[in-house]
Amino acid sequence: MTISWPRTGEGDVPSSKLSLWTVSRECVWEMPPPVWILKFTIRKRTRRSPPIWLPPVRIFRKKNEGAGIAHAPSFSHGNHELRLRVRYTVTAPSGLRQGRLRQRVWNRSFDWVPDFRQMNEAPVVTGATDASGVLDVNPGISGPKGVELTGYLTVPVTGEYKFYLKTDSDKGSKAFVHLHDMQLLDADYAYTPGTEIASNAREGVSSDVQPNAVQTVKLTAGVHPIRIGYVGQGSSSSLSMQWESADAGISKQDIPASAFSYEYVNPFNVDKTEEAVGFAAAETTLTVQTQLPWTASCDQSWVTVTPASGNSTATLAVSVDANNQETQRTAVVTVTCDGEQRTFTLTQSAAPPLTGYDKWKKDKFPPGTTEDDMAPEASPAGDGISNLMKYATGLDPLKPCGSVTTLAVRKEEGGREYLVLDWPVNTEAVDVVFSVESSADLKTWNEEETAVPAGGKGEYRDTVAIDENAPQRRFLRLKVTRE
Repeated sequence: MTISWPRTGEGDVPSSKLSLWTVSRECVWEMPPPVWILKFTIRKRTRRSPPIWLPPVRIFRKKNEGAGIAHAPSFSHGNHELRLRVRYTVTAPSGLRQGRLRQRVWNRSFDWVPDFRQMNEAPVVTGATDASGVLDVNPGISGPKGVELTGYLTVPVTGEYKFYLKTDSDKGSKAFVHLHDMQLLDADYAYTPGTEIASNAREGVSSDVQPNAVQTVKLTAGVHPIRIGYVGQGSSSSLSMQWESADAGISKQDIPASAFSYEYVNPFNVDKTEEAVGFAAAETTLTVQTQLPWTASCDQSWVTVTPASGNSTATLAVSVDANNQETQRTAVVTVTCDGEQRTFTLTQSAAPPLTGYDKWKKDKFPPGTTEDDMAPEASPAGDGISNLMKYATGLDPLKPCGSVTTLAVRKEEGGREYLVLDWPVNTEAVDVVFSVESSADLKTWNEEETAVPAGGKGEYRDTVAIDENAPQRRFLRLKVTRE
């Protein structure tokens, strides 16, 4: 008969049971290495009614990796049970984090330590917690609680180990520890809180060992899955674990934090890693996906991230100031969670080259000049002539000047005379419009027409002749507006 290993994955399967008729005289096992066959037991069941299992008739002790053959004695009647006890090495998963264990917490009372894997009720706390000789089973819950810690225990040297456990002394405190699927420490049934119990493994021990005796556990060097359950009622919950091993040269002492680890499976991510925005002020979002606390920051002051921290999945508002520079710029938002970082790179395009009044303003005013002094209607020179007028006429905004325009009388053919207003023109001021207004009293002004300059000079000839029909007083002025 051929026996194939019935389970896959990581862990310790203490036995595999099969029944076969007496005609089978040998069993061939085929198991994926590295599987070590520790014991091969055969026992007979009688034909009596009811049948009785007799003590094992033969025990094979093997140390064979991968495959082998065991010969069983022949019986003329009945059937046999074959039991294999095996040990195999667990391959350490990637992403192990030392010094911590995975934690799940339920805020309710328990009469005994349950198998938390079978809980239908969702835990109130999940995440990772620091691990050391005194394990963290007090996650800020003062009332009744159940705590499950899972991960791996790293054994430094192959050999025999003893383990010890003690809870706090609060009434109702209990604990249970499994190594692989094997009972390692039972501080549950008939346990007195605050007392120390020792390893009392139920698998792979001889029948003459008392259930509560201090038993050694044979372990190979490497990682071993560990599952710790704790239930308690008080606010001072605690759980300590110790070990000792003559083979490893370890005297009885707290299990160091470095011996514990857990597989990091935090689904920590951000919904995007980069984005490009225009030069104008902009708003965007960034979603952080995690179940653990996180913080967010940015390396540039022109980007604001809100909120800057959280405890679970959240959407961040990312505000971007306008880019007034003619160069592209980049900011990096960094989100940190449980020692890991995710980055979001934000690229903002350069402002377009300045033209018109904006370019003139940049060229004419020194760095540090306030926006108020550079405003089109401002007159920083104190002469009452606005920046916009000086821009349009090509004058220096920081130097006082007299009148911008010149008013003269022109005599045309036929002897008629007209007022003529002229002014200098900045040919690069393509974003302005010149117009002329008239008034008889300097209070009420009427627009005459828009003047289109020719080259570097603008001119307007009045439409009202200076004669006996002309108004007694007439004033002209130049007006400049931005398109």
